[in-house]
Amino acid sequence: MKIGVGGLWHLGVMYAVGLAELGHEVIAYDPDFAAIEGFQNGELRVFEPGLQEIMLNNIRKRNLRFTDVLTDLANVELFILAYDTPVDDLDNADVDYVFSEFRQIAEKLDKEAHVMVSSQLPVGSSEVITNILVGFGNSGRITVQPENLRLGKALDSFFHPERIVVGTTDGKSDPVISKAFTGIEAPIVWMHSKSAEVTKHALNSFLATSVTFMGELSEICEKVGADA
Repeated sequence: MKIGVGGLWHLGVMYAVGLAELGHEVIAYDPDFAAIEGFQNGELRVFEPGLQEIMLNNIRKRNLRFTDVLTDLANVELFILAYDTPVDDLDNADVDYVFSEFRQIAEKLDKEAHVMVSSQLPVGSSEVITNILVGFGNSGRITVQPENLRLGKALDSFFHPERIVVGTTDGKSDPVISKAFTGIEAPIVWMHSKSAEVTKHALNSFLATSVTFMGELSEICEKVGADA
């Protein structure tokens, strides 16, 4: 299967390398020429244990190719939007940046290419992505796959997840996505796109709640002489 991945920070690189390791032909795109040169030489922008070796191996096998040329994405069957959403000093997300980058990519995609959104975007963003694609005459399906990669253990998270959450416009399974994840022994939980978008916010909120709770518990333990 020929898969394109756009946005090569931690998320995008993990998906590109992981899907190449599963046997797909992956074209990894980023507009940063210097970053592409680095990847071609085996350099990572975000360190992840074990990732560099797998990346180099798949480059050698020609399962994985890095590019800054948009037209290289023209014939992919599936495109994965994996840009990290930029935030300012006040943690305000610049979602327009992701939409702007995707608009340039969408113009070059095959008219039947499917798109999977994994970038961290607010609820309703899949509808914006759909409208962009429709504007270019694309008839492929739009899916949402909220990532749950753990920095430092991302390889294990990718290849051995408890489940894979995927949202579709009708909540039903998508054979293209099923094919992309063939080789990962985990159930795919299908749901509506908005439910999948909320899932990512739920994961983030739960993590923040857990950290805050343990912080409060630790303070109580210090005051009473207990061991948190």
